Amino acid sequence: MASGKHQRIVSSMALGLLTVGLLTTPQRFLDPVVTPTATVPGAPTIGTATAGINQATVNWTAPTSDGGTDITGYLVTPYIGFDEQPSTRFSSAPTTQTLVGLSAGIRYRFRVKAINAVGNGRYSNPTPVITVLGDAPSTSETTTDGELTVPGAPIIGTATAGEASATASWTAPASDGGSNITGYVVTPYQGFSAEPSRTFATVDTTQTITDLVGGSTYRFRVQAINTVGTGPFSQTSNEVTPTAVAVAKTEVIVESGDSFWTLAAEAVGEKLGVEPTNRAIANYWLVFIEVNRDRLVYPNNADLIYPGQSLVLPPVVV
Repeated sequence: MASGKHQRIVSSMALGLLTVGLLTTPQRFLDPVVTPTATVPGAPTIGTATAGINQATVNWTAPTSDGGTDITGYLVTPYIGFDEQPSTRFSSAPTTQTLVGLSAGIRYRFRVKAINAVGNGRYSNPTPVITVLGDAPSTSETTTDGELTVPGAPIIGTATAGEASATASWTAPASDGGSNITGYVVTPYQGFSAEPSRTFATVDTTQTITDLVGGSTYRFRVQAINTVGTGPFSQTSNEVTPTAVAVAKTEVIVESGDSFWTLAAEAVGEKLGVEPTNRAIANYWLVFIEVNRDRLVYPNNADLIYPGQSLVLPPVVV
């Protein structure tokens, strides 16, 4: 047999055996072994929340998917209105847990996340709103001989916007804790983020919060202070958006037809908001000329200014 023909017969036999092997080899030996990738758990199904004294008990149902690895705990987050409060992590699988350290008289909702080895899953829906209970006041708490407590929560009123500021008002709490209220703490919020609080050492229940960012939206919560300490937060105020601070012009560019007098009249009029008197213009006109003396072509001739020239505008004092 010719060598080439012999090679073709051997090759055909080998291909046939390979084909038979592929057809008879179980599929599990041919497919690669794929290990499922674990993910975070799904969202728990929320149940109810039950109010207690400065606490609440929340229950839920475990998520339908554990993400491919055992659930090791849950994260429970309280909300006051839309404001997220600090979460509590429970490193155990039970689906009923109690959160402590809540503020009496405050309305809360709760959301839950499941945790596995990969991380935190998605939030559940929120619970219905509950109002956390407080200890019933005793007669001794209202006398100087009894045990004193912090004040109750103020009742929030309205907030109004100002220039880089806002004015918030509220009603004093029903209980002063047995000790006179000495002041209030007002906390601004942008979205769900708390800004630095402002403390007012006065019993006035209307205060102006300054140093806000113009164009940003704020809400406010209030706490009362007595000799024992700071009480729980009020509810959240309405939203307000302060305006930006109007920046006074410090320079002016001379245009055709301008003079020191017309520019002084314009500056004083803007400051007063009304038509200025000649005396008011004259008083500013003299200062205006003096601060620009070194910018004049001829320092002793204030009538000689030209379009495009920059002049300093001193502050208008009225």
